[in-house]
Amino acid sequence: MFSKDVVYSKQFFSWANLDFANSGYTTVVLTTIFNAYFVATIMQGSSAGTFAWTVILSISYLFVMLSAPWIGAYADCKGAHRKILVIATILCSVATFLLAFTKEGDLVYAAVFLIISNIAYSVHQDITAAYITKFGDDTSLGRISGLAWGWGFVGGLFTLLLSLFWIEIASQSVGKHSMHQKVGGAMIITALVFGGVSLSALLNLRSMDIKNADLNWIGAWSRFVKKMRGMTKDKNLKNFLICVLFYQSGIAAIITVAAIYAKEVMLFSISETIFLILIVNVSSCIGALVFGWVQDSVGYKKSIRVVLLIWIFMSLLLLISESELMFWLAANLAGLAMGSSQSAARAAVAIMSPLNRQAENFGLWGFFVNAASVIGPISYGITTLLTNNNHKSAIFVVSLYFVASILILEKCEFKRTLES
Repeated sequence: MFSKDVVYSKQFFSWANLDFANSGYTTVVLTTIFNAYFVATIMQGSSAGTFAWTVILSISYLFVMLSAPWIGAYADCKGAHRKILVIATILCSVATFLLAFTKEGDLVYAAVFLIISNIAYSVHQDITAAYITKFGDDTSLGRISGLAWGWGFVGGLFTLLLSLFWIEIASQSVGKHSMHQKVGGAMIITALVFGGVSLSALLNLRSMDIKNADLNWIGAWSRFVKKMRGMTKDKNLKNFLICVLFYQSGIAAIITVAAIYAKEVMLFSISETIFLILIVNVSSCIGALVFGWVQDSVGYKKSIRVVLLIWIFMSLLLLISESELMFWLAANLAGLAMGSSQSAARAAVAIMSPLNRQAENFGLWGFFVNAASVIGPISYGITTLLTNNNHKSAIFVVSLYFVASILILEKCEFKRTLES
């Protein structure tokens, strides 16, 4: 059992390094480099490029969504958290490495390894979240989650900077490397950072205690269905997960198409897009770190409400912005809110879950987050397909998710459910 009093321990740093690895993958592959490369190069500039990207990611999230309750329950009853994390690390690293060899027209090849890498990444993220209660009590979970999530954004910055360094070197070298060589190098860097950091962290991170050996993990889905039918003891968690479903749909859409929007609407180059995401990651890091303390001080509902209002304001800025300055402002507001909202959700689920069902309930959290990762991007992609690539119309659709989530938030009460 880890110390409840020492947050800044070697064990905590090892756990936070899992966030460091996760952020590197999502920043480079999903947010900045590979998504824009997929639309412009693999899809060869097709008008259906954004839609194809969102469909592929939605397929991967659908797999994760369906498996999350089982994986979480299995981890709880077998104490298999580290084992699952090791497998997810290897799968994500290898699949990301293989993305390095994609080029023009390689739609099927890219889709297969993107799906594998993203499934592994998502499972890694869900099981990592289940460790949070090892490092503090209910009064400090916001701060703990914020510290780890903030360190995660440093990981995104680190991996993206290494990728930018490679792209700049490749651009200036004799003979000029092709775009697929530049992006391929970034994929290799991301795979090595993810695998190296995550595996080294897992060497030091102790196994979770088996708190529910008698739990029937195979029956996790039937328990999930019962929870969704409104069992009294899970009412608050259910309401909050529905709230998460809506606001994560908006966040997932923005993460998925950020670089595409920058390139297609704002006409950014790959280097300009990378620089944008670097600055946004700094904003996200600040948001996660500061918000953790705010959350523990003023409470979950008030603090999450403020973050959702920031998302709504950011969406309005994108809708009316025509200048680069307004776009930069909106992007950094998104970064600030992103770090805050994702860290907040993890801490909130931890405090609303019985201690002997942490991984299972984080599996449910993963279900809703990944359902949102299907709904948000695919609705954005469909909107662009129906409106001849009108990204402003798609942003309007995204803004509705944030409005819905703030209404649902009012039904939530943040308190610990008794152990079951």
